[in-house]
Amino acid sequence: MLAGFAFALTAAGPALHSQKPEEVVRWSAKAPAQAVKPGGAVAVELKAEIDAGWHLCALTQVDGGPPPLAIKIAKGQTFTLDKDRISGPLPAVIKGTGSEPDSFHYDDKVTLTVPVKASKTEKAGKHTVPLEVTYQVCSGSICLRPTTAVIPVDLTVRR
Repeated sequence: MLAGFAFALTAAGPALHSQKPEEVVRWSAKAPAQAVKPGGAVAVELKAEIDAGWHLCALTQVDGGPPPLAIKIAKGQTFTLDKDRISGPLPAVIKGTGSEPDSFHYDDKVTLTVPVKASKTEKAGKHTVPLEVTYQVCSGSICLRPTTAVIPVDLTVRR
């Protein structure tokens, strides 16, 4: 059911619903207090607070379903992440009906662990790393257009 709404309702555009994804989900990111060494990695906590009645599409989805949550580091950065090692709680499932696939989502709050790695040549000091989070939110009757939020996280590198 949710997947079918995703295409039909996002295609209808803003005239159908004026709420924006950034009004429905609030993102924050925090690195551990300890510094990372060049070539080392830290586990960044990426948190989403989701308004009641809305679902945040999860990291994995079935083909033909809504777009999965995608996290990456903005281009041009010397930091990297391994998207296959991003972890979080098991998502809730909305069973598909007929030809529509199941869809997976998070409600209320979710914390994901994002492994961020400093390059081997990273300079010592404080760095702000921009995480790019592309996501879609749906209610029981509407899906807002996918959007990308840039969430800064401060990391300290020590040699």
